[in-house]
Amino acid sequence: MFSVSQDERLQAGVMFFQTDIEDMINTETTRLLPPPGPGLPPVAEDPVLTTYNQPHVRVKGYELQGRYFLTEAVGLRANYTYSDAKDRDTDEAIRNSPQHVANIGVDWQAMPKLGLNLDYQYTGSQYVYDVVRSGTFETGAFHTVNVGARYQATSHLALNGGLNNLTNEKRDEVAQAVDNILMGRTLFVGFSYDI
Repeated sequence: MFSVSQDERLQAGVMFFQTDIEDMINTETTRLLPPPGPGLPPVAEDPVLTTYNQPHVRVKGYELQGRYFLTEAVGLRANYTYSDAKDRDTDEAIRNSPQHVANIGVDWQAMPKLGLNLDYQYTGSQYVYDVVRSGTFETGAFHTVNVGARYQATSHLALNGGLNNLTNEKRDEVAQAVDNILMGRTLFVGFSYDI
């Protein structure tokens, strides 16, 4: 990993990675049962999670990250990951593994005890296996926007909350057909207590 910083306002880094995985366990979700008879279509059913083994997998790529403080109260951050995940025996892309993921965020310390953030995430296309069509297909990319807040109530207690998937983004039909459904707009609240 290589990183650089300047005047405590700018931070940037790059990391290269390569991992060889032996006996990787992967999963797929299907909503179909085999056809009840010859010439009949598959039967829709509750989601079924199937696990399978991929004996030789290689994941390699790089990650770029940076942060820039516009003021003492406002900071920008971004990162990008390129990941090339392949089955070393077949040279095929690993399913459910996007090559491109990018994030951009803004942090604002609105008051000494209150911090707010706005985040955008891009997740690139990926391959999925469709049982109905008996093949591997590429899904489209998707985007999410999240907002959050954190309030430091005491030196030990922090309250947090926000909205994930603010724009209520949906996955494309290819992803939804194999039950890769993106959770819709979701409100969350929580707390942490440091002992």
